[in-house]
This record gives sequence, C-alpha cells and structure tokens, in this order.
Amino acid sequence: MNTSIIRNRLLILAALHLTAVAGCGGDSAGSDTDASAEDGSTGAMSMGEDSDDPTDGAVPGTPGEGDTTGGADGSTGGADDPTDGEDSTGADDSMEDSSTGEPSDDTGESSGDTDEVEPPTVAETDPANGEDAITNDTTLFVRFSEPMDMLSVEAAYQSADIPAGAVTFEWNAAGDELTVIPDDQLAYAFGSNPNLVVANEFSYTIGAEAESALGVALEEPVDISFSTLRRISQHFERDESLSAQMRNDGNLGLTPYIGDYTLDEATRRYLLTFDLSSLPSEVTAIEMADFSAAWASDLGDPWISLGGVVYRQVSYDGLVPAAFDGPTHTASDALFVSESNFVSMDVTSELQSVVDDPATFDDRLQFRLRWFLENNLDMDHDGLTLNENLLELDVLYLTP
Repeated sequence: MNTSIIRNRLLILAALHLTAVAGCGGDSAGSDTDASAEDGSTGAMSMGEDSDDPTDGAVPGTPGEGDTTGGADGSTGGADDPTDGEDSTGADDSMEDSSTGEPSDDTGESSGDTDEVEPPTVAETDPANGEDAITNDTTLFVRFSEPMDMLSVEAAYQSADIPAGAVTFEWNAAGDELTVIPDDQLAYAFGSNPNLVVANEFSYTIGAEAESALGVALEEPVDISFSTLRRISQHFERDESLSAQMRNDGNLGLTPYIGDYTLDEATRRYLLTFDLSSLPSEVTAIEMADFSAAWASDLGDPWISLGGVVYRQVSYDGLVPAAFDGPTHTASDALFVSESNFVSMDVTSELQSVVDDPATFDDRLQFRLRWFLENNLDMDHDGLTLNENLLELDVLYLTP
C-alpha cells in the first residue's frame, strides 16, 4: 500500500481519538495524550506541527473557543467551577439541614423552648403576706409578673379559710391581675377584753401548677397569710372619783341631784366621767357608742318649768369649782325630755373626738348634765335625782 495513504489514515484515526478524549474531560484527555506520546504515536505531534491554530485539525463537534459547555482545554468542567461535582447536587450545609427536616441552631433558639423562658412570679399581693388589721370586706388581689393561664391559676388556688367554692375569680384584660372576691365577709374575732381577744388569721396558696400564658409553671408556690381586725364590745361605768353633783358655788353634793333648790337658791349640775384608758392605743373605727342614763325620782314640776335635761361634752381635770362652767366641746343635746326615766344616746362623735385627740381629753369621755332652764324662781324644788348605777357607756369598736 502507498505510504502516504497509510500516513493519512493514521492521522485521521489520531484526530478521532483526540475528539473522543476531549469529550470525557480534561484529565482523561491529558492522560491519553501522554500515553499516545509515550507509545510512539505521532498523530498529536503532527497536528501541532501542521498548523499554529490550536483548533486546527479538529473535527466537527470538538469543543472549541466560545463553546459554553467546556473549557479551552476541551474539558466539560473543572474543580474550580462552583457548580461542579458534588456542590452542584445541593450538598451544601444549608440544603442538607433543610432536606433532613432538622432545624438549624438559629431555628432552635427561636422555637420558644420553655427551658430558656423565665418562670412567672407573684409581683404583689393585697393584703400583703403577714399584714394585719384587714377589714372584713376585703378582696384578695394578686398581680403576676406576666399574663397567666387563668384556668390553671384558679385551679391552683387553695384555702381552708376562704375556699375556692366560696369565691369569685375576676381577671383584668391583660391576664396578669387576679382578684378573688369572697362570697361572704370575713369574720372578725369578737370579745369584751381587748387584751385577750386574738385576731382571726386567714391564708391561701397559689400552687406551682399555675402556669403563664406561655405554659411555664410558677417559679414556686405562693403562701399568703393575713389577719383581720378585732371587734371589741366594751362596757364602761362612771368613774366615781370624777363624777358628782356640784353646786354653782363649787360645793359638791352627796346625792346625784340636778335642778334648782329653793332653800339656798343654788343650782345643781352633775359632772360625769368615763375613764377610757383601757381602750387599745389604736382604734380603727367606732361602730357604736351608747350613753345610757336613768333617774330615780323627781321633785316639783321640772318637766314643764325647766324644759328637760340636756348634756354637753366637757373636759375637766378634777371636781373643782372651775369644772362647773368649764369649756364645752359640743352643743347641748337633750337627755331627759319627758317623764320616761331611762334613755340611751348615741355619742359616737363625742367618743371619736377622744380617740382622735387623747391628749386633750386625757383618755376620758366627760359630760355635764343640767336642766335647760336651771331656776324657775317659783320658790320650790324642781329637779330629779339620777340613778348613778345606770350611768353607763357601751362601745363597739374595731382594733388591730
């Protein structure tokens, strides 16, 4: 066979071989080319020698300049291509996290994990724990540090003294303030001796099962105790050392007589004292103060000519002449205005003045009893004799 024909066939085979290698990637082409050079093949060498154009001799379909499917070396993609190899399969970290359904660290932090949320606390109660002198119409107020799951809080409320079945629960719109309203007023401890009566104590608990609106349990159970006022009913009799009949000249009489007396043309008044030093130092409220009086006998016709017996609140330090016309602290009030021999008068305001200003009144409630008209000048005795044993004061008050 002609030598030139053989040479041409070899060149064509070499070109076809190079084209196939180029389609498999740059690395493979390089390896095969090197192998061809080593085994003595002169095809590639001849192509380079025949033309300065690096694409010279390439067969149609060989990747070349401007072809976006391959590089200049004929490869289809290199390791430096960011979309090449495994990266192009979506194997980056974020895609792996998304495909597995497992949240990333950032997603976990914002997922509302209750281990990271501060538990709710009780910020304020009214009455406060340990508070005393609470009135019997009080309600129980609880303010939380954040909105609460209302049903869980109500279920966590416990009290033997103010049971859940005997209260009404009310919430504010925000859900962080609870008011517990007892169905009945709380009981006051009651007695007649303020030194012996012990105040009633009430307590309630909000257990740790109470939860916030986020479902986080209360930090710890809350125990609240408080005590109410005491109601004392106290009886006072006249202080004999500061109670007596006094004439207008300052002399004291032996009988508790008030009115005019013809023989000496003198007028008699009666000075009456109740010693209140046994009252507690703090009286919250006076609910009742009744002054009762009675008379034993009358002389003449005082009900027509003298107009009735009146009393005024006064203050005096002793049964001395100055007490007959000493300072008064109230206007005259009627005591006996008819032949009825027993009366009971409301002296709450007078007693309150003593409680409010014990220094001025020296812990005493004092009255001066007299007729409205003290001498009718009819040359006869007109008056009445008091029953000293029935000059009494009954007080009902509240105290811590």
